[in-house]
Amino acid sequence: MAKFITQETFDEVVKENMEDFDMDRESAARDAVAQFNAQGADLSNVDTSADGVRKDARAAIKDHVYRLRGFDLNDRGKGEGVPKSGCLEALSSVGNMCREEGAAGESNRTAVGEAGGVGAIARFLGGYADESPPSSVVLAALNTLQDVCRNSERNRDAFIYTNMDQLTSLLVRWTNTPAPHTGSRSTNGPGDGAVGDSDANVEGTVEPEPISGDAESIDKDKDQDKALLVAAGLKTVRIVCTKAENNKGSFMRRKGADVLVETLRHYGTGEGRDATVTREACAALRSVTLGDDRRKDFSGTYDNVKALVSAGAIPLLLEAARASEEDPTTLSPVFLALKQLAANDESVKLIVGNGGLDIVSGAVVAFPQEAVVCRTALSLFRNISANDDLKTRLLHEGGLKLVLGCMAQHQNDKTLQEHGCATMAAMSLRSPPNGAQIVREGGITAVVQAMRRYPTVQPLQRQACLCIRNIAARGPSLRTPMLDEGCEPVLREAGKLRGCVDEAYGALRDLQCEVGLVTMGESGKVQIGVTAFGEEKPNFNPSLQETKDLGERIEGSATAPAHSGHRL
Repeated sequence: MAKFITQETFDEVVKENMEDFDMDRESAARDAVAQFNAQGADLSNVDTSADGVRKDARAAIKDHVYRLRGFDLNDRGKGEGVPKSGCLEALSSVGNMCREEGAAGESNRTAVGEAGGVGAIARFLGGYADESPPSSVVLAALNTLQDVCRNSERNRDAFIYTNMDQLTSLLVRWTNTPAPHTGSRSTNGPGDGAVGDSDANVEGTVEPEPISGDAESIDKDKDQDKALLVAAGLKTVRIVCTKAENNKGSFMRRKGADVLVETLRHYGTGEGRDATVTREACAALRSVTLGDDRRKDFSGTYDNVKALVSAGAIPLLLEAARASEEDPTTLSPVFLALKQLAANDESVKLIVGNGGLDIVSGAVVAFPQEAVVCRTALSLFRNISANDDLKTRLLHEGGLKLVLGCMAQHQNDKTLQEHGCATMAAMSLRSPPNGAQIVREGGITAVVQAMRRYPTVQPLQRQACLCIRNIAARGPSLRTPMLDEGCEPVLREAGKLRGCVDEAYGALRDLQCEVGLVTMGESGKVQIGVTAFGEEKPNFNPSLQETKDLGERIEGSATAPAHSGHRL
């Protein structure tokens, strides 16, 4: 794991270079960067600019964090207490500085983390009976936490289980969720701790609108106040759980599934429907069910999916989709949430059994120009098509025509094209009649066009190769029409991509094209085809002969893995 260097350490090395080697500041900073890079240090959290222009900003952030630490949450009118003006000013200043673009914002977020700002800000969430700051201060703290933790792995890591206790306690109270059975406010559930990764926008997602409110009037309208706070709280959950496996688990262990379900129940439909809260609930649900923390060998997201399905999330999401049938900006997050829950056969059947196919198909028909709606709808079709019975039903009830229509309408959306190819690949798997219908309705034409338009996009190319292979393998009569559509040239190009070699080879083989695999051995020798087990004569002496220098011979023949071309 890379070593992180503090700003103070870096500045000391720069100063040492200037004093001991008579370097100017620019050369000293450049040399310090080279030294730390040679040692494998991670300088992403350090201001390496030669002029140190961000020093004043970092110092100001530390002052704000120090002020925030000084407020006594339990003071009622004595001393500083929790004066709105002081808290709001400090929180707003920190949030504004963390929202700056580029290196300045990154440096400021790092400064907040180094000063212990995440914990200092989280104090103002209250969440417990003896800690109840004004609602306007809580909202400001939530918004500031979002700015501090967005795009900052280390700050999300610093949002530890006690902070999650506070956040979920607020959401439980605001959504009237039965209280979590965590024993006490400091209960440390299994796996609670701090580890995450940098934030990134996943293609196909919808960024909800920023949440804001008037600090002076937020306490006046209770219903509007509560909806605003719930939306801000859920948005904070989404951000702190993005690429942070420990935070996902911490939230779910604290009745997270019940919080999300109760939110959808109260704000997804009926008179209390609130589109902003619904979108944030769906985004938070997606965040805790997406296995995106690559630093972890194992993920608990599948268990999170099961917990949400058991809590009744699927019917409520479908009801929210029905209530939002004229609101494409809400339909897309709902479809993404449903796609995450459609992770097994039981969930897929539950979605279809509650009218999911009609809802998704109706949205595509109603908003054919909305790329986000079509993209998310096709991603859900893709998961539903994993069921052998339902994929045939989807195809015959107009799903294939909708897929092809979306692909023709939005040719510049590579993610939508990938979902379309993947849906047809799943529909044609082990189903010759489905494959024949895909060819008749122009599916192969759409697949080949997508492959030509995006020749280097490996996920798309892989799904397209699988689609062609699934149809050709069990449809001998379809091979000639498929070749006439131009499948062979695009498959040969796809075979040059590292992640598509096996799929392209299989598709070409099943199309009866002349094709062979080329492999390279450890010695660099190139051979045609793959050596099957038993084909190569074993290199050992079958007779038992005494050897006196076996150890010396083994040591003399040993080489490092890198010597044989392996990359460490």
